[in-house]
Amino acid sequence: MRYIQLKVWAIASNPDKAGILINYREQYLRTVQEFPEGATIDTLRKYFDLNAKLQAAGDHDLLELENAEHELLLTKIKAMKWAFFAVEILDLVDAVEKASSVKPLDAVLDSIAATAAT
Repeated sequence: MRYIQLKVWAIASNPDKAGILINYREQYLRTVQEFPEGATIDTLRKYFDLNAKLQAAGDHDLLELENAEHELLLTKIKAMKWAFFAVEILDLVDAVEKASSVKPLDAVLDSIAATAAT
């Protein structure tokens, strides 16, 4: 498993783009849904579960990906071309590149608390 904390950030590092929101979930979703050169049905099927997880996630959720799903997202996000520079774009890509294989402690504690409450 790989864990990515989804975020929504306003660009602050590029004065010409200041205030534009970068929504990790929306950017990742766009990344896995677009195939500029087209895609075979087998390729589309590879992205089915990843697409479903991104659609179901909230903008600030902890995204849990199987290792194969993580590799698909990493390959696509690193291949994307960007129209401008912003440190926040690098953070978006780094969140995937450096995704932890260990669930963050606060997410584990939240899970335990939710289980105890029921």
